[in-house]
Amino acid sequence: MTTDERTDALTDLVALRRPLGDALAAVRALPWDSDVELVVVGPSDVRSVLQRFLRREVTAEGVEQWADALESRDDVAVDPRVPDDLLHALATPELEGVLTPPRAEELVAELEGQQPG
Repeated sequence: MTTDERTDALTDLVALRRPLGDALAAVRALPWDSDVELVVVGPSDVRSVLQRFLRREVTAEGVEQWADALESRDDVAVDPRVPDDLLHALATPELEGVLTPPRAEELVAELEGQQPG
């Protein structure tokens, strides 16, 4: 797989440009290790996924899978404007609590104060 193909697969997941299951499968087929960060998860990406959850386009489990697939990859950076440990919290509901609509609304409001990214 070329770097461009890898970047496309990661971007598909970050931005959910493809159905979640397809995007997850493509990213899970990639190696974890990378010497460079190819994509960045920004506040607008997290906000978009949470808004999709609120519109019932993505389930709480889907948000968990999305965050889990991204949170510790070497080829994915997290924009410093995304609150510390937010992806980890979304990826580990057994530790941080299940995502609910009120919590998602709180997080969206918090992210609304961030610049697009």
